[in-house]
Amino acid sequence: MIQKTNIGQEQEQAYCTFQSGEILCGIPVEDVREIVSHLSITPVPMANEMIAGLINLRGQVLTSVDTQRWLNREPSQLEEAPEYHLIVDAGDELRSLQVTELGPVVAPHLHELEPVPEHLDPAVAGRLDSVARLEDSLILLLRTEKLKDIRQSRISPHPTVQDFRFQAASDGGVSNPLDQDIQ
Repeated sequence: MIQKTNIGQEQEQAYCTFQSGEILCGIPVEDVREIVSHLSITPVPMANEMIAGLINLRGQVLTSVDTQRWLNREPSQLEEAPEYHLIVDAGDELRSLQVTELGPVVAPHLHELEPVPEHLDPAVAGRLDSVARLEDSLILLLRTEKLKDIRQSRISPHPTVQDFRFQAASDGGVSNPLDQDIQ
């Protein structure tokens, strides 16, 4: 969490904070490319549930990630729809994070940083860098490079043999037609 500046001094990492539902999150400021609002999202059939869809950002098509689902939370019907998109550098590509509300840029001191709690779901824990314990709130500090690990498709468009379930024939015949010899 400590960055060295050009003159050798140490400074705390700065984070852009945002609300995703009722969760307060932060990502490193240097990973944020821009913030946009009110973009149309095109749903992607059969995509991973964490993928909200695709957005067109000045001719560049970006994957838009549903931040709540990425953190294994089901969005509440009472929560407002995400209004903003944080365009972030996720390693070698840009991704859009859907955000409900923007917060301030914070730079927690080292004594305010806590490790990721061990009892969290390992998939979610791997997406967190640490937790910032500020005076009036907790901020989940996200690892933006993990955004590139989202699979684009979770459902195979072509069913495989394992996808079919056959019931036993009531007349004592073959229970699985795939087991029959071709005559």
